[in-house]
Amino acid sequence: MTNYTQWYNANEDRAYPFKESASLIAINGLQLPADFLVDMNIVVPDSYATNIYCSYIKITPSIISLGIASATAGLFMATFSTSDIEPYKAYQLNTLMPNISGWVVFGNYVASQPEIYRFSNYQNSEIDSKVVHVVESAPVTKIIKLGEANERYVSKIVKLVAGSNVRIFKHETTPNVIVFELTNPEEFLGPCNSRVDVTADRVSLHSINKIKPNEDGIITIRFDG
Repeated sequence: MTNYTQWYNANEDRAYPFKESASLIAINGLQLPADFLVDMNIVVPDSYATNIYCSYIKITPSIISLGIASATAGLFMATFSTSDIEPYKAYQLNTLMPNISGWVVFGNYVASQPEIYRFSNYQNSEIDSKVVHVVESAPVTKIIKLGEANERYVSKIVKLVAGSNVRIFKHETTPNVIVFELTNPEEFLGPCNSRVDVTADRVSLHSINKIKPNEDGIITIRFDG
């Protein structure tokens, strides 16, 4: 059991992690038992965060399958062996889209015969916003090891080690953001010319008849005749 046993036990008597307003009544008229799911956590970019709901659930004495979708796409699909499921323990969901992740926690409900729940209306099985974490689209989607011909994707726990003149730390006010900082940025500066757009109190021309200057700010004019 986990430290959240009391929390999970209380959730077996209410709709959570679904919205309290969700009827949990499927197309065939069956109502999903409140003690089937007791917790959930979903991380999605904002493009997938609208009207997230459980679209499909199948419960049999041997397997449990479920699907989670949003207004824009199918997000998760997972099948578990009933004999392997332990109540109040988190199980990872398989992702159908990039840059998302999630897990669910099952309660003590046991089906004596196959039960199928399909929800055509998202409002009948809408996921509570408290378990949906919306993030910006990931700026880094993969990491490739230098010198290797084949790409290797990073997963599970990744340890970041700073190289020379680099510092890695958590953002002070946003701890989920990792910051890469140059400790001596002057060493990385290349030779640069002075700015050519401002000279004393006058603003220089950027182009003449759409002809732009070279990197030194010089425009060569040739007079013929």
